[in-house]
Amino acid sequence: MLSPALRSACANAGRLLLDAVLPPLCLGCGEIVEAPGALCAACWQGFAFVSPPQCACCGDPFAEHLGEGALCAVCLVRALRRLLEFYSHESCGQCTPCREGVNWLKKIIRRLEKGNGKPGDIDLMLDICGNIKGFTLCPLGDAAAMPAEGFINAFRAEFDEHVNTGHCPITGPLACVRD
Repeated sequence: MLSPALRSACANAGRLLLDAVLPPLCLGCGEIVEAPGALCAACWQGFAFVSPPQCACCGDPFAEHLGEGALCAVCLVRALRRLLEFYSHESCGQCTPCREGVNWLKKIIRRLEKGNGKPGDIDLMLDICGNIKGFTLCPLGDAAAMPAEGFINAFRAEFDEHVNTGHCPITGPLACVRD
């Protein structure tokens, strides 16, 4: 086992080697710059005059600029479904609230995304989140329930619209939703 001092020295040497091999690049044009996450002088001067940012995934020219990338409008029901699928897959199954609750949340959110949501589904999801939080053996259940609860509380209107119209208010009716 390495001593803490030796471990620190190895980590520092690794960082120095990595910095020497892979110098930091400008976020705008890719030229070598002095610090990671920086812009070169030419990009910095032209920064105020750049065209509207585009979404990296769809090329939407009206995307909102946020930090280093661009975001386009995203369906929060779909985002929550993907998050819950991850946590459902990662659940070890040892405790019932996590094993059953996260899987139940995932089934409901899939139903909402497909347009088959029922009027009580959103309140049911909030109730399930309340029964998961604080009752699991590890933090995975809380990590799944808290974002779900936050998404629903902050964007309740979008979840309601999925239930009321039977499709996403942002993307419209979906041809296919993976199971």
